[in-house]
Amino acid sequence: MVKRTGCQGGIGCYDRVADEPLHIPLTVILYRFETADMAYKVRQVIRKNGTPPSVTLHGTTKIALEGMKIHVLDDEGKDVKLTVVEKIAK
Repeated sequence: MVKRTGCQGGIGCYDRVADEPLHIPLTVILYRFETADMAYKVRQVIRKNGTPPSVTLHGTTKIALEGMKIHVLDDEGKDVKLTVVEKIAK
């Protein structure tokens, strides 16, 4: 976006650049991880060329909670940080 000259700000003060994309392709993936006493629903937003973590369905996965973020150690040993959407007590 480019600001028009002499404009003080607000709606209509910016012009779109010709080669600027109209939107960025996104993919949203939801996961559910369960522990003995809690279940966590987490979300990952994958932009353009990103890849989701490789996690085995119904497998054992190591997780660590940090506030409203969860660290997942995927099958390849890579640490993936995801956003917690919902906490469910069992």
